[in-house]
Amino acid sequence: MIRNKIFLIPPLIFIFLGLFTLFHYGVNWDSAKHYRKGQAYLHYILTGEETYESLPDYPSLNPEIGPGPQDWEPYEAGQGRTHEEAVWEGWSGRKRSFYQTDGIAYKNMVEDELDGFSHPAGNDLSAAITNYIFYQKLGILGDYQAHNLFIVLISFASVLIVSYFAYHEFGVVASVLAGFFYGFYPLFFAESHFNIKDPVITAYITLTIITFYYALKSKSYKLLFVASAFAGLGLSTKLNIIFSPVIIGPWLLLYLIKERRNIRKHLKFYLSFILVPIIAFAVFVLTWPYLWHDVLAGTAEMLLYYLDIGVGGSNLVYEPYIYLGINFYPIYFILATTPISMLLLFIIGTAASICQIVRKHEFVYVLVLTWFALPILRVSTPEATIYGGVRQIMEYVPAMALLAAIGGQVLYKKFENKKAASLLLAVLVGIMSWEMIIIHPNQNVYFNQLVGGLSGAASKNIPYWGNSFGNAYLQGIEWLNQNAEPNAKVANVLFSSSELPFQKLRSDISLSNNYWSGTDMKGEYIMELFGDEDPFKKYKYRYAEVYLKPVYELKVQSQPILKIWKNDPQYLNIDFRKYNKLENKIILENNKNTGGNWLLTIDLEKRNI
Repeated sequence: MIRNKIFLIPPLIFIFLGLFTLFHYGVNWDSAKHYRKGQAYLHYILTGEETYESLPDYPSLNPEIGPGPQDWEPYEAGQGRTHEEAVWEGWSGRKRSFYQTDGIAYKNMVEDELDGFSHPAGNDLSAAITNYIFYQKLGILGDYQAHNLFIVLISFASVLIVSYFAYHEFGVVASVLAGFFYGFYPLFFAESHFNIKDPVITAYITLTIITFYYALKSKSYKLLFVASAFAGLGLSTKLNIIFSPVIIGPWLLLYLIKERRNIRKHLKFYLSFILVPIIAFAVFVLTWPYLWHDVLAGTAEMLLYYLDIGVGGSNLVYEPYIYLGINFYPIYFILATTPISMLLLFIIGTAASICQIVRKHEFVYVLVLTWFALPILRVSTPEATIYGGVRQIMEYVPAMALLAAIGGQVLYKKFENKKAASLLLAVLVGIMSWEMIIIHPNQNVYFNQLVGGLSGAASKNIPYWGNSFGNAYLQGIEWLNQNAEPNAKVANVLFSSSELPFQKLRSDISLSNNYWSGTDMKGEYIMELFGDEDPFKKYKYRYAEVYLKPVYELKVQSQPILKIWKNDPQYLNIDFRKYNKLENKIILENNKNTGGNWLLTIDLEKRNI
């Protein structure tokens, strides 16, 4: 009996750790716009109100926005409430989400066309629902964390169904390994806490494929309806779902050929396939209120948006990876960011799957191999646009986990000594677990030993190394909470404060782009991500990197991914400082990070240097 339920172990560990570590992760840098969209539509659905006029104003502690509460007291460094705690202290009744933003309500989405040429809103609406329950009503989670709860929950559902699938198709050992390798794959585990799009669409694609698989095998109308609904929810998240039929297609064709003598017997069921796209499209429309005023125009706008971002973008950064007209960057990035212990089993599992197809005509292996290969192949043409590593094709992860699990199952069967086999697999799982633990909560910037870890990826200049997509900001905020002086000011370079988890900042600290004082050096902190991205092109960032010594560096695998500087003369980077008495200047030149000679002029007598 226990053996029949063993596949539940990895999903239950995943949901426990997912909830336990929810507070360790921040927000994706584009999460705010999705949270605002979801809140606008949920408020309209629940109340029929097109604006937020009936809600209480959202209080602010930022002097750049408005006054703080009457009882605002000074705090010692490392003490005091967070911004979120101070805002809602003494507040009675339902809380208002920061993302219920005046001027970005339903009316603005539709009439002012703030929505339309964009991603759909099904995932945004779902996140708003968990926020409504666990933040606004119950108050047991923070504002953005209650949004992110939805991502953890839907990710758990997909890990559960992958473990179930592996158990019934490949065996007990495979079920445990599949759930582990999928749920704790570095990219997926980290981003299932804060990425509102990619883990979600990965989960819906997974749920759609496996549910459809069992609907067909059992000829179940109910499961076919559920698969259709999952497809609709996927479509209302991201357009990646449209490739699901292509993934399923080869296996489906082979299955129908094998079952051709029974097709007439179940003809009614097969004819019901025509309802799948109809149900999926209905769910898509129902979960995106923007479409309710004009379905065809809104759908066309979405398709044009995806054509714009998915095809014809600049791929100059990938030129070193393009051979014979094929962009090998996606597969290279995957091989470089998959833990070696999993990679070894994946290689064995891939070879074993091909053998099962050729020798025994076991076509379920066709499904898994196609599932892994197709997302990679569709972005391997030079015309396809991919950015940010491989997060946009994250649906390869469950298939890769299944192939690694198949490899583990094969290895287990080959060993006559089952205890030795179990020990070997446990060691491989333990090694991967340890690698994830020591870089927590920064698993999405992981690189394996084949490229020398993250520092090796940086030295090789692998595109998008170190890109945490904003997750690292929370750790910078935690450092500021512990070390910044009372009433400190913080400037950031890339985004406005609303794109950061500012709610967790100590309430006496203010965060705003406007605080950057440049060569006036007014003592503000400058906090920004560090990696292979655009910051180096921005003067504010290069100013800090070249002229100032960081007061804090967040390092993963010995490589900084976030830095904090204090814009004060005492933190000038003396390694590059040369005093010229005749010109009364500090001259900083010939630094390899500047791309040329930079000159910073400071009044030395006034600054008492």
